[in-house]
Amino acid sequence: MREEGEETIVSDLGESLRWLRNQTLAMKRPPKQRQLIEDIKLTNDVELYKGVLISRVGRRDIASAIMRVGQAAVRVGDLGVEEGQGSADVRLLFLGDG
Repeated sequence: MREEGEETIVSDLGESLRWLRNQTLAMKRPPKQRQLIEDIKLTNDVELYKGVLISRVGRRDIASAIMRVGQAAVRVGDLGVEEGQGSADVRLLFLGDG
């Protein structure tokens, strides 16, 4: 969270899209994934700036912005799991070892 005058910026510091990028070997995101990210941005009223999910709000709306950015981050993370990647695979590998 960073304050700029009367405006406060809440962000995920780029961690959501960085995590998603690390779940695949592809250099570019598939078109379907790009569209889903656009849908997430619109649904949660957040922006994407240089790979960072952000919400710009006045001081009174900080809680709402935190919830929107958090929800968008969770939904972006789910994109990796939906494609058979991410935390679900880690859990299955963990169970298979013991």
